[in-house]
Amino acid sequence: MRLIFTLILCQAICTNAQNLVVNPSFEQILPDAVVVPCEFTQYSYDFPRRAKAWSGFTGGTPDLLRAAENCEWFTSVHSGEQCLGIITYLPAEDVGQRNDFHEFVQGQLNAPLKPGRKYKFECWVKIDSNIAKIHLSKVYTPKTPVIPVESGNLGFCFSVAPFNIHEISPASIAESALRPQINFNNIIESRGQWVKLSASLVPDQPFQYFTVGNFFSDKTTPNSLPQDAHQLINQKNAKQGSAIDKIKRVTYLCVDDLSLTPETPPTPPQSLEKALLK
Repeated sequence: MRLIFTLILCQAICTNAQNLVVNPSFEQILPDAVVVPCEFTQYSYDFPRRAKAWSGFTGGTPDLLRAAENCEWFTSVHSGEQCLGIITYLPAEDVGQRNDFHEFVQGQLNAPLKPGRKYKFECWVKIDSNIAKIHLSKVYTPKTPVIPVESGNLGFCFSVAPFNIHEISPASIAESALRPQINFNNIIESRGQWVKLSASLVPDQPFQYFTVGNFFSDKTTPNSLPQDAHQLINQKNAKQGSAIDKIKRVTYLCVDDLSLTPETPPTPPQSLEKALLK
């Protein structure tokens, strides 16, 4: 009976150490979905129609990137064959709009989190200047000036219920003051390499969904561009009538291998242990 109890205890610990994020590496796609290597997403509805258990929001075109050896700008992901790609920094002045342009995606967990319990969150990210330039050259023109920027404020906002496709945008976030429970405020200095981010989370509600993106304005987001360079770009952009000709300061962020696990598995009740040892 002692052996049986040991096996049960081991199974309980292993179960609780499992990653709670559904499709954490973006490898699972929906039936009939096709992910073409070395291509960006064209429409806002493409990403949720491809990535299983993930969704997007109106106004953005998050990318489900598939690596390929013959792709000059994207030859490998952190693991597997696919990862997420989103814009987390692109000032309103650069696109001729009232609000900054940020992209967001929504993931889900395979079970609600337990309030008061401590969880460990990890993910791998990469900021690549070459990807940023190629991406915006396809959105605008190859001659559109692009300045890749390393920036911070990558946030993960957990919720009990999923947000609908119209609830998350820079404008709606500014109005609601929605803030993520996990936020990597500092500049992510990846220099084209994959780096790991980690944090702890103690939820106060039974969260089962989370939204990924920059929940802060670009004016308050730490970035690698000196202030005098920002001022010069703003002056030049103010003289350009067309958004195509404005200088684009952009952070394009690749995300892969998200993980959320309980930091310490619960101790089995003594009464259960005594009962099993009899």
